[in-house]
Amino acid sequence: RGYALPSQEIRTLIHRGELLVPEIQPGASLEAIAESSVEARIQPASFDSTLGEEVFELDTGETLFRPDAQEQVYRSLLRNLPKNQRRASSIHNGYELRRGYTYLLPLQERVVVPPGFHLRASPKSTPGRIFLNSRLLADYHGSYDEILPRGNIPLNLWLMVQPLAFNAIIKPGLRLNQLRPFFG
Repeated sequence: RGYALPSQEIRTLIHRGELLVPEIQPGASLEAIAESSVEARIQPASFDSTLGEEVFELDTGETLFRPDAQEQVYRSLLRNLPKNQRRASSIHNGYELRRGYTYLLPLQERVVVPPGFHLRASPKSTPGRIFLNSRLLADYHGSYDEILPRGNIPLNLWLMVQPLAFNAIIKPGLRLNQLRPFFG
């Protein structure tokens, strides 16, 4: 039936370069990973992903943006939404996510999902308590919150965020969701 990977195996994914984080070079020792700042993001059965430097405010009307399953999320964004329906901004100095709008944010991490593995994503509980809805998107996947094997291709990860009750200020490095690696 399969199982969720524990923290020790999540460190091994980082070591093997299957979970790519900017702070750690693939092949780094497990001890170096355990002593790095990344260790605080490794939970018993999940890994906290972090926001990148950019945000796209999407004007999709009543529908949600869904990338094409056969291309990268960024290419799908450029191809499917005209420029006047996607406004890019930097979040380096903070950025306000406003209630009633949809935002697409690149994550700093990338993943390589080998055969036999898959990833699921879920919002972290703290942002969930302020009704900040988040959905994970990945290159070459048309679905939300699940990443299936795609060969040895590093997949870019994105987070679609919708503030439901309150406006929120975001900055790079903020943790809004968690990745849950599974075997089987």
